[in-house]
Amino acid sequence: MTIKKKVVSVADHGCLPDVQKRAETSGISLDKVGVKGVQWPIRVKMRQGTSYQAVGNWNLYVELPAGTKGAHMSRFVEILGMYQDKETTLELMNFHMKPHLRELLEARKAHMEVMFTYMVNMTGLATGKMSWLPIDTKFIVSDYHGPVLSIKVPAHTCCPCSKEISETGNTHNQRSWITLDVVMQDFVWIEELVNLAITSASAPVVPLMKRPDEAAVVDYAYYHPKFVEDVAREVKIKLKVLAEEKRIGWFRVRVENEESIHVHNAFAEVYSDDIPNDMRGMPFGVILKHQGCSSRRGTSEQEGNVPCDDGGRSAGQ
Repeated sequence: MTIKKKVVSVADHGCLPDVQKRAETSGISLDKVGVKGVQWPIRVKMRQGTSYQAVGNWNLYVELPAGTKGAHMSRFVEILGMYQDKETTLELMNFHMKPHLRELLEARKAHMEVMFTYMVNMTGLATGKMSWLPIDTKFIVSDYHGPVLSIKVPAHTCCPCSKEISETGNTHNQRSWITLDVVMQDFVWIEELVNLAITSASAPVVPLMKRPDEAAVVDYAYYHPKFVEDVAREVKIKLKVLAEEKRIGWFRVRVENEESIHVHNAFAEVYSDDIPNDMRGMPFGVILKHQGCSSRRGTSEQEGNVPCDDGGRSAGQ
């Protein structure tokens, strides 16, 4: 099938109707308007100083005032092209892309998220052979709250209960998923948070294991049994140290065990102490917005930035 194309010159663009700019009479402003799930190439910087190409999955929004019918959706995608040759960091997003997005969309507030896979170097416990552990990672910058780093880390847990009650001393093991959502205030590598999570479990998950590595992992987990509750508490204790050092602010920890002898999973969740009790259990975005002002340190309301300094390069940047 042949499709006849209509060629529109640049000069003709000014003659095309701008429907988004038309007046809207409901009197209702919208907190977020934009695009979701935009896949775009990004460059990811690693702790060892190298970088690699990845595919970022972007959500981009601005606040839409009452009286304006809509936002120019193409401009959200355009801004990704403007920055695609730079390394994508929280700092770049917070101090450059987000203000630029507000300017392009003539908006008062903007919100940006990018999800990608961050690769962490792992070594076998016995052989030292190197492999790469994929970490689901998300950067969030917003005029509603401070910059957030979110990671989901696989780990290994060994059940203390079955070890104690089994006549043979055998126990069941499972893969655990440890998710950290952290408001950034200063420099923190992604690898630091990944290591913090893994060392709170019974043992690491290592993609490449020879037989000596497998034996070492199983034995190490056996001597470090952990309930899902133990892992969540230990992660919180370690994150509180970073909070006391003013490197991070508000945080949430979620741990889920893919149980090997049950058809259900085990789950535990804990928040940083500065989250009010009546906010716990609310959706992630609701709590972030509520905590936005108290998580900032001397920033302007217009910019809505936590001073990242090198913290913008946190997230392994």
